[in-house]
Amino acid sequence: MSLLEDFMELCEENDFDNIESNSFAMQCDIRSFEHRYRLTAEMAASRLLVRLYDLNKRVEPTPEVLEFLNRCGEKSYPLLRVCSSIGVGQKVLDDLQSAGDDLFEFCHDLAEGRHTPGSAWSAYQKMTSFRDTPEELPVLDSLAAGEMKAHRAAWYPSAGTDFRDLIFLSGEYPEIDISPELFIHTDSDPGFEFADRQVVYEDDHTCVTLTKEREFDRLPVPALQFADFSDRKNAGRIALFQAEIESDRFGTLTRKLIFAICENEWFAANLLVPNRVPVDTVCHVRYGSGFGGARNSGAWLIHTLKILHARNYVSDPGGAETDDTVRGVWNSFPQLHGETPRLIPGTVIPGRIWSNHGDVTCYQVR
Repeated sequence: MSLLEDFMELCEENDFDNIESNSFAMQCDIRSFEHRYRLTAEMAASRLLVRLYDLNKRVEPTPEVLEFLNRCGEKSYPLLRVCSSIGVGQKVLDDLQSAGDDLFEFCHDLAEGRHTPGSAWSAYQKMTSFRDTPEELPVLDSLAAGEMKAHRAAWYPSAGTDFRDLIFLSGEYPEIDISPELFIHTDSDPGFEFADRQVVYEDDHTCVTLTKEREFDRLPVPALQFADFSDRKNAGRIALFQAEIESDRFGTLTRKLIFAICENEWFAANLLVPNRVPVDTVCHVRYGSGFGGARNSGAWLIHTLKILHARNYVSDPGGAETDDTVRGVWNSFPQLHGETPRLIPGTVIPGRIWSNHGDVTCYQVR
């Protein structure tokens, strides 16, 4: 058998799809997690030139994309490997597929003006730094990240015991067409324990009860950088809850909620961005400037919106303030410093009914 025929047989053993061939070349399709790739192989002298393309979405080989690929050790798009013998054929296939899984989404984000070349490279380095370390399972292969990727999510950093986003973004509040399937809250000091079932907030109008469904692998969070307060004995815990909100205005609402006890900046830089978790909506309400112990205004979030593929940004006036502390976040986590979006204002929620820290505006992210 020829090298091409041997390679085609190897592709069949890997259960690749739509295998086609002639005397000089072959092609097939590869399924990898949620990705689909086109693999081609053609004879060149006594070797096979094996190339990989993204079938989910065409990669635009812009100068920024080619620069990024080059920094990652790839000389071209499509990705290219040389197969000199069938003995290295499986390694070539595995290597190409792993490279596609790692790189193609970053390429799309660069071509679409989400990442900058610097933020994409930093995110890629952060992702690969977890490989073959104790942090790989709880961070890079995190079941929590998988849960977040599987649902249209809203993230509320520095949430504490404020669960009003579950009401205002429930689909029940007038003129707000944002209905996440999953809410994500982060705070270095949440103000409540991760009990199996407990009331975490109650006033004359609202009662919020959390029922824990499962707890994920603990996150390897470091010492605080951007907050003054923390629940150190519970730092890194992350759990999925069923949240029940009883409201005298909206009745009883039930929503899925993930809560992580960690700094917002660490969570975004080490979990969301390297895992490429899309976050449909980001909330910035009463964040920072001393409230809850945070040492920055949270304005860095604006520059992360496009990286997170956010379509909505819900923010009080503090979300637009840029100060020196934002540069401190970028110095520590350059993977968060993406392209600046255009924000289109929409429905306004009066500040007196959400934290009394200025009116809260629902922006579309463009």
